[in-house]
Amino acid sequence: MNPEKEVINHFQNVTSSLNQDKILTGKWVKQYMPKDYINSNIYDGLMDEITQEVVDYHISLLTNGKVSGPSKMSYEMLKHGLEMKQFIRNFLNECLSLKKIPMEWKLPALYPIPKHKTWCCKLVNTRPTQYM
Repeated sequence: MNPEKEVINHFQNVTSSLNQDKILTGKWVKQYMPKDYINSNIYDGLMDEITQEVVDYHISLLTNGKVSGPSKMSYEMLKHGLEMKQFIRNFLNECLSLKKIPMEWKLPALYPIPKHKTWCCKLVNTRPTQYM
């Protein structure tokens, strides 16, 4: 038994619904219609080159003392590594110019989080949290 495969299988089948286009009815038709009050220029500049100031600012917002992820790189290491911040900027700008991101960024990491009741090792008593 592979626990990771069991979790994925459970959450793919728990709703008995396929991920496919749905016909919207009632209040949902209006909800998904274009909104006049949303500025049509909202995405202008979205693909502009990322500046070092923007990278530095967002890295400065990261909270210290957090556990490192799969990269084993802590936020503190990012904050104090000038070369790493420059690498991040160059890498992100390369992603924008190529209009591609690494395949690994598209692969989800699915974790079963226990609901507010005792989960008793039953997946039905968990909710899926997916990190991309």
